[in-house]
Amino acid sequence: MDEPTSGLDVVSARALRRFIEGLRTEETTVLLTTHYIEEADQLSDQIAIMVKGNIVIMDTPEKIKQSVRDTPVTEALLSGDPDTPMIHKLQDVGKVKCTDRMVRVETENVQEAIEALIRLSSQRGMRIEEINTLRPSLEDTFVELTGVRARSCSDQARSKRSRFITLFHAAMKSCRNFSWESSHP
Repeated sequence: MDEPTSGLDVVSARALRRFIEGLRTEETTVLLTTHYIEEADQLSDQIAIMVKGNIVIMDTPEKIKQSVRDTPVTEALLSGDPDTPMIHKLQDVGKVKCTDRMVRVETENVQEAIEALIRLSSQRGMRIEEINTLRPSLEDTFVELTGVRARSCSDQARSKRSRFITLFHAAMKSCRNFSWESSHP
């Protein structure tokens, strides 16, 4: 199936995904090509990631995700900014990154990270407003494995403009002797 849900409305896409999932119980092999990475993750037992016609990796979705980073990240949004002593104490648990009120702790021991976040934020009179444990998504893994990065809108516009100009100049060179009057009686 080539891009089976492309262009479908939400209800139809869900119905088609359920149908494809149902084929698993029938032990039917389905070859699915898609740019929808979440869909590939949801529907596939095996995934091959291709870049410029070459397979970069082929395995189960979970093993592909683990190939980049298997360590979970515990992410907490606090009611206030963490102070330096709090950050240092969290570093005893794992690798720490902070952006304003968001604290991310990368560690194998998720329970220890959560307990430390609760204890340290409570000691400082802060609340944990949100907490999540994250593993790399298939999209994160795709970007990491392939090196494919999003281009900015201005890069895309510049690229399209330069292609247009190049094509226009090429067309003008090949049509040097062309004139509208001579081509129409």
